[in-house]
Parts: sequence; C-alpha cells; structure tokens
Amino acid sequence: MSRQEQIRFLEDLHEKLYKQSENYRTARADRQVHLFTVNVGGIRRGIVDRLKKEGASASQVQAIINALLPDLMSVVDNTKTNADGSKTKAVKIKIISYIKGNVLKAVFTYTDARAGTRIYNYVYESYIGELEALASKITLEAKKFNIESDFKARKYWNLSHAIEAGIVESEVRDAIIDSTRNSEDISLRDVQQYIDDSPLTLGLVRDSATDTMQVSVDSAVKNKLDGTESRDKRKRLKELIEKDLAFLLSTSNMQTRLLNLPGSDSFKEVKRKKLIKNVVEEFAKIDGVRVTTENIKINTSKVRIESSKEVKTRKNSASKKTIKKGRTRKIKTGENSPIRLMALINAKLPQTVAKNMGAPRLENRTGTFASSVRVTEVTQTAKGFPSVGYTYEKQPYGVFERTSGTRFASVDRDPRDLIDLSIREIAQQMAIGRFYTRRV
Repeated sequence: MSRQEQIRFLEDLHEKLYKQSENYRTARADRQVHLFTVNVGGIRRGIVDRLKKEGASASQVQAIINALLPDLMSVVDNTKTNADGSKTKAVKIKIISYIKGNVLKAVFTYTDARAGTRIYNYVYESYIGELEALASKITLEAKKFNIESDFKARKYWNLSHAIEAGIVESEVRDAIIDSTRNSEDISLRDVQQYIDDSPLTLGLVRDSATDTMQVSVDSAVKNKLDGTESRDKRKRLKELIEKDLAFLLSTSNMQTRLLNLPGSDSFKEVKRKKLIKNVVEEFAKIDGVRVTTENIKINTSKVRIESSKEVKTRKNSASKKTIKKGRTRKIKTGENSPIRLMALINAKLPQTVAKNMGAPRLENRTGTFASSVRVTEVTQTAKGFPSVGYTYEKQPYGVFERTSGTRFASVDRDPRDLIDLSIREIAQQMAIGRFYTRRV
C-alpha cells in the first residue's frame, strides 16, 4: 500500500475519532438492541461504593445492606413486573433469564425503527422508580449511623455498559470499520496489527460481530472510573495517529510505510487475486498446459481489534475534550487540514519549546513542561484563519500565567507566551500565514 494511502487513512480515522460521543449515542447507540441486566450484586456494589465515598465504615455499610437486603431483591422482581407490563408498541421486551430476587436479563428491541424515543429510555423507565424508592430507604438507614446520604438514585447507580463494550468502544469500532471501508488497500487485520505493535494497551474496539449494547445497573462510582479509562484510551489512540501521521508527512522517502503488514487481503488485493484466478482457470482448460502462480488464495477473517500488551492506565486522570462555543468550525480535510497541522506542529513542538526556554522565561530543568505541550485542535475563525488550540501540564505551571491570581503570576514567565512563540516559529517554517493560538 502506498504512503499516500496510509496518510489518507490515518487522516480519515483521526477525523472520525473526533466525533462527540453524545451525538453518536443519540444517532446510533441508543437505537440498537439492548441486552439489559439487573442483579442484586450490581445494586449492592452501588451502595457500597457511594457510602464508602461518604466516609462510612465497612461494618456500617454491611449493616445497612443487611437491613435493606429484601428491598434489593424486590428491585429485581419489580423491574421484571414493569418490563412485562410495558404497554409500548414501539419496543419489544423479551425476558430471557430470571431468578427471583436475584437476577433479570431482558432484551429491548425496536419493532418500529421510526420510533422517535431512544431505546435507552425504555430500559431506564423499567427500573428507575424502584431505585429511587431504594435510595430513600438508604437515607433513612444511614441516618442511624449519622451518615448523611440524602441522594437520588443516580448517585448510587448508573446504567453501565459491559467492560470494553461501551459508547466509546463502539464509536471507535465504527470509526475504524468506516475508515477501512473507505480504503482499498487497508484491511481490519492491518489496523489490528498496527495497534498491537504500538506501545498502547487498547482493549478498546468492541466485537464487530454484534450491534447489541450490553447494559446493566451498576455502581455509579465504578461507571465514572470506567468511562474515564475508555476516554483516556481513545485520547491516546488519537495521539498515536497524530505522531505517526507527522512521521509520514515529514519524511521525503516515498517508500516509507507504517501499515505494510500481513493479514486479511484488502479489497484491492481480493480483486487482483480474483483476476489472476480467472485467467489461470482458462489456461488450465487447455490439455498439456501447466500453470504456476503465486498464492492466490483469498484470505478473509473476522477480527476483534484488541491489543494484548500490558501497560498501566491512570484511571483517575480525566481526559476531557473541550467543546468550544462561538463562531468556529473545523477546517476541511486537505493539504492544510487540522489533522495535518496538528501532526506536523506536535512533531516539533516539545523540542522547540525546550529550545526557547531560559531566563527570564521558564527554564528547562527537567523537560517535563516542554514534553507536556501539545496542540489538541485546530478550528477556523469566522474570517477563515486557523485557530490553534493547545494545552500543557497546568499543575504546577499554570500558576505562572499572568492572570492566574497567584503570587507566582509573571509577565515574563507566562507559559502561554512561550508556547505561542514556539508554535509561530514552527508555523513560519511551514509557511503558514495568519493564524491564532489559544490555551484550551
């Protein structure tokens, strides 16, 4: 596959990964079949995690759960009753497993694809009343131990997705599948090998064999941590693509490739092998003719894209993408696409920032600040100029911003001026005209 084809693929995939999850949830995920589970274990986990967060001891938590165990079991039974008694014609609800007072599994499927209400809402309505009642009872029991826990159900429980099968994982899966369909040379197996060969752990792309969303009532505290981890993985995947895209764009060697890997045949390769096969079959019909060819067997396989490498994930570090309001819009893909600009600037930014450091500016002692600086987005102003959004490690360097209000605030040591200078130096080398920079 050509270097240019790889560049086009990485740009396309990067662009798709920038889609907002809430849009994806509404347009696709919340309209798929939902396999819903509610069990006593998940309900109990939500109570334990929240009460411990509020300072309750293990013995206090256990005492509260023991007092409310019949109520926990009733949530399962009453949810089944609610699901069985649903009057909706838009959604078919089928109970596939039920153990009284223990576990319920049900499938929610649209019978009318034109129905406007999200299928998530039908699942939610089957259990939320029961959990709100349980939350009130927890408040009363907790007060016996002087524990303030006057919370709504959402503080205890969320409708959680199965491990590595959430909204983020589904979105990444669909982005990769869509990008490979747009490429004649790159297969899913190539992308799998590309991720496996990276230094990342990305159990991120859910099985493409099913479009079923697996959801269950579980701990709100745990769900928040799982969501942070998934978003962090997606963020690191985007960073990997930016780095490798910058490498492909900066090299003058046209033979340089990253995705030239064995695996399932691409669409282009399948067509080529079929053509050879057709020709060979015609010659094989001639008596006395022996035909020798390369291996023209077409390799196809269903794959689950998942890295097996082990690295530590910082579960408690939030990975947020700032949504900017106002009159800005994404620059169209092309020679000066936001992805290319980000990739090329980020490839040189850490070393350029380090070079520009020194009194009276911030001084380069450990390299931590310089390595933390990176461009996160490029939008376009109303007048058509690029607007480059960047970030850096704000703890502790943010105190030096002149507007920080701290005693360390300094006009000379403001990190924003140093970063702006460095970005403009790189942009000048790239012959980029007028543009703006901003910290996000």
